[in-house]
This record gives sequence, structure tokens and C-alpha cells, in this order.
Amino acid sequence: MLSVFVAFAVATCSPSPLDSGDLRSQTATDTILSIATPDRRNEPPGFEPIAEHDFSCTPGAGCAEVGVWRVFRNPENLSLDEDRTAVMSPNGIARIKFPAGFEDGGAPTRFDGWGPSMLPPEEVAHDQVYVSVFFKVDGSGFQNQSVGTKVFYMAYGSTIRSNHSAMFLDGSGPAKIMEEMTPSYYIYEMRDDGSDAGGGAIHRAPNVIPRRVRVGEWIHVEALFKINDIGPTRDNGVFQMWINGIQTHDLRDIRWRSDVNPLGFYHFQFTPVWGGNAGEIRTRNDSWSVDHVYISAR
Repeated sequence: MLSVFVAFAVATCSPSPLDSGDLRSQTATDTILSIATPDRRNEPPGFEPIAEHDFSCTPGAGCAEVGVWRVFRNPENLSLDEDRTAVMSPNGIARIKFPAGFEDGGAPTRFDGWGPSMLPPEEVAHDQVYVSVFFKVDGSGFQNQSVGTKVFYMAYGSTIRSNHSAMFLDGSGPAKIMEEMTPSYYIYEMRDDGSDAGGGAIHRAPNVIPRRVRVGEWIHVEALFKINDIGPTRDNGVFQMWINGIQTHDLRDIRWRSDVNPLGFYHFQFTPVWGGNAGEIRTRNDSWSVDHVYISAR
């Protein structure tokens, strides 16, 4: 059975991937992230790289280390730069601009990656996937939307839908400047009858240790996705996430797919959608930096 795991850099002890372990030793006394480190300690053994980009060039320009990459929309809001504080690739980072005047419900830009190709989904899907991403919310504050801002997105199950699952930096009421944000994950599951819900995402807050992303600091996110069984459909899919080595999520009851919509994980996007559709408009310029993206599967 194939698998997909997504990872972002983290730095602390945590249970082994897919093993609940002893969580009692992880305390929540400090809700601020530890320091991002370059190791991918939560990538399970036996996973092989399917896509990787270090931003020595724009996604799609031919410098990807592994896989196929592209900028999907609004390239004017995605630029290349250097950042000597970057954990993995200080000589090449991507910078995403969130411009003043931008209305909620859309992404200022988006880039995609997968391997060995992006299509057709049924030929490139995996049952287990790991993703590792280093990113930073720049500056000393970020104007977050009331619901939050999406970070990355993983597709599965069906190809006829607008949303699948996504990491979020949660908002806190009407659009406001935030210095710290809670990392959550939204998951669109299949209905009981196996049909595609298409909407109605479930907000999954941290269920292991509550952590918060601090503006101005690099973080390493690691995420592991394991598909659920079908024939018959079971609610035993897995999602795990770590932030700078601290495990935030350990979910083992997910219906990623069904007998009716059986696709495994087949597509990754870094798509920073600014919230929902509340009619909020940005009043300032902000930016994020992305250092290194790595995806492996088994």
C-alpha cells in the first residue's frame, strides 16, 4: 500500500511517525515554537523522494532537484531572494507578497509540486506521503483574515472538488494584525455513503501539544499522511504534524477516500489562501518566505 508524508522542520523529541508513543513527556508549558532545524527526523524509513525544490530558481524554471514544479497563478506576487537566516537554503528562498487591497477568499500566488509527474492522478497517487516545508511569516506582525490563512494543500480521493485538506494559521475574529498564530489542519472527508462531501471541512486543532507560530521566525513543518482502507471503507486514515520537532497533531480516524472515490494522495500545493469569503480586504502589505520543500512517499 502506497503512502504520503508531508513534513515541516521541527526540533524536539516526539513519538515515532505512525506510532502514538508516550506523549506524557511532551509538555505544553511553552506554546511558542522551538528552533527550526534542517533534519527531517519524522520522515518514516523506506520513503523515497518524489519532489523537492530549493528555490535556486522559480518553480517550473527547470532547477527542481526532484519532480515537477510550476507556478500556477499570479507570478508577480512570487519572487526569489536571499535570507542568511534561512535554515536550508539561505542563497535561495521564495518570497510571497500579500498586497494591500487583496480581497479574502483567494491566494496571492500558488506553486505546485509532485512526482514523477502531476498527471494523471490515478497513476501518481500514493497511500503514504511525507512533506517537509520551511517557511517564515515575515516582519513583526501579519494581517490575518478572520478565519485564517492557508499554508499548503494536499489532494486525495476525488478530482472533482474545490478543496481537499489544508494547513491553516488560524485567525482570531475580524482581520487583525497578529504576532502569533495557532497551526491547525482542515480535512474534507467522504460522506457515510462514500460520496464526495466537496465542502464542509472539519477544523482539526492540535490534539497533542498546542503550539503557536511566531511571526518573524523560521518554522519547519512536517506532515505525514496515511490513506484509509477501503473495501469496505474504514475511518482509519492517519494525519500527523510536527512544528519544529514538536508534534501538534496525531489523528487516526480519517476517511480520506471511499470505495466510490478511491484515489490516494496525488497533488501538493503551497497555496496561501487568505481566509474565507467574509468580504475582508487587506489594508497593508505583508510577506512570507519559503525556504525548502521536500516530498517523499512509499
